[in-house]
Amino acid sequence: MKKFKFRLDAVLKYKKILKDKQLAQLNKAMSAYKDVENRINDLNQKQEDVYNSMVQNAQDGFNLSQHQGKEIVNQKILHEMNVEKVRLAKRQKLVQVEQKKLISYSKDEKGIEILKENALEDYKQELLAEEIKEIDDIVSTRFRVNDN
Repeated sequence: MKKFKFRLDAVLKYKKILKDKQLAQLNKAMSAYKDVENRINDLNQKQEDVYNSMVQNAQDGFNLSQHQGKEIVNQKILHEMNVEKVRLAKRQKLVQVEQKKLISYSKDEKGIEILKENALEDYKQELLAEEIKEIDDIVSTRFRVNDN
């Protein structure tokens, strides 16, 4: 009997390529998300440093011009944090979209793999039936030869 060949192998390979490409897209989106998250953490640290500096200024003797300068820096940091939080929300939405696409591609690939497994099982059943038929033919031939 001929060797097993799955007719949809090319489609399966294509689906795997699409899934791998989507996985790369997801990794890229997650990396961008982490970058924005790190930027927000840096801004939080910067804001804390400014606050500690303002407290130190108050303990050393209150200097209004330094305090106002630090307050302006703090406002800029708050503005940057708000901008980064909006960017983070967009990145999070992008990650979710990319995850949904990856799940869809994975389902498609898994469906074709199941078809391949079923086709392989059918092939094995056909092969087994053919072998049984050959054995039956040999046995019946042997009985005919022995009867004569």
